[in-house]
Amino acid sequence: MSAKSKNSKNCASLGSGKGTGGGMTVHSGKEVGGAKVTTHRIPGVAEMKRFKRADGSTGYLTNATLIAAVKIVDQYQIILAHEDDEWYGHGLEMPNVFADGKTANQCVMKTQDAMIAAVAYMIDAGQIPPAPAKEGQRTEQVNIRLGALEKTTLTAAAKRKGFKSLAGFLRASALDASH
Repeated sequence: MSAKSKNSKNCASLGSGKGTGGGMTVHSGKEVGGAKVTTHRIPGVAEMKRFKRADGSTGYLTNATLIAAVKIVDQYQIILAHEDDEWYGHGLEMPNVFADGKTANQCVMKTQDAMIAAVAYMIDAGQIPPAPAKEGQRTEQVNIRLGALEKTTLTAAAKRKGFKSLAGFLRASALDASH
């Protein structure tokens, strides 16, 4: 493989050395969600993004994967906190994906970038990303322990109010109380 310089100091053309005249263009990467992402243009192939995995190996994502990830993350919600002149954010749907920033907008952008990287990786690995919270899918479970008298009292209250289940009554009551 031979490297030829281009106009940009951050860009190099890598030829195959087999007289194909093709090769690919490598642009210096930017940080997305803590991973270094590099753009590759390969003739006849979709544009690819190279990234470093947590285990140090290299992965490649197509633009189609990234576009799908962006569409999903656009529906996600970000929770922000301000502390000690720094903004901290994490995804509601992906609480283990987080970022920080000097301003709220910077924090939101960095958190979105981190979630895009995480969702793109999940798609590439054949995993299903979490559904947006606004879709109202119930994916979380809460278990509570009640005494026999408490359960009987609450079940009777649920039936009086027209609920089919104790769980539905407890959910509705708790949500009403939280507003």
